[in-house]
Amino acid sequence: MAGFRRPGPLCNTLDGFDLGTLARYQSPIPGFVCSFRIEHIIAEASAEATHTAPSKSASNAHPIHNRTRKTAKQKKDFLAAAFDRCQKLGWVEFFKDAANGTHFEPALLMGIGYRESHLDPKYLNAAGDHGHGYGLMQIDVRSYPKWVHAGEWKDAKKCILKGTEVLAAKYKMIESSIGKKIPVRSLRGKKHHFEGKPINGEDLLRVSIAAYNCGMWAYYHYSKGHDIDQGTTGQDYSSDVLLNTQKFKVLLAQHENRGNKT
Repeated sequence: MAGFRRPGPLCNTLDGFDLGTLARYQSPIPGFVCSFRIEHIIAEASAEATHTAPSKSASNAHPIHNRTRKTAKQKKDFLAAAFDRCQKLGWVEFFKDAANGTHFEPALLMGIGYRESHLDPKYLNAAGDHGHGYGLMQIDVRSYPKWVHAGEWKDAKKCILKGTEVLAAKYKMIESSIGKKIPVRSLRGKKHHFEGKPINGEDLLRVSIAAYNCGMWAYYHYSKGHDIDQGTTGQDYSSDVLLNTQKFKVLLAQHENRGNKT
């Protein structure tokens, strides 16, 4: 993650285009986020998603991006296993608490966590992304060194809250950039300027999700009329997160129904 140096998810971007490796861009601006329903975005994401496999270098760089071609059933089984793991470890309530604090849906936060780390507890003990990403939400040490060095990333609840804070920061940064001239810089050091296009509602939410991975390049691509996932890892970050969000919503509903019967 990073806004030009952001936490959480990353993408290695060259002039705004994903190269299949990770490079975090994150902005440390916290912010309050409005609640949005995302059914329409999910439907759109379902229609657009391509699920392009990243390069070998990307696969080695980040746990979630080591994705071979899997059948729909295999993907569903892996996600269901991750949900069961969250349930057994008590993390489902952490996601609900974090959602209550920022008005994001718990399923969306789980979707981001799944994309970042497969919600694998081993990332509470070891860094990912070549030593840059920490915890379940893969917070970038280059963006949040104090938080990482304090060892907060080893606590699942604190990881989830921090990832939610980062997503809220992306949302607020994009919202406050409407109509302004915004600079973004590629890994080559080339600077680009763009005027922030009006954005709200579902588009703002989806661009914020993409920005969790590639920073303000997501808003750059939106403002230029490009695919907002063009600069994200695998070129499918927000689409993939939203598709997984839909699946987590079903699992959460089933979980709550079972709880009501007991």
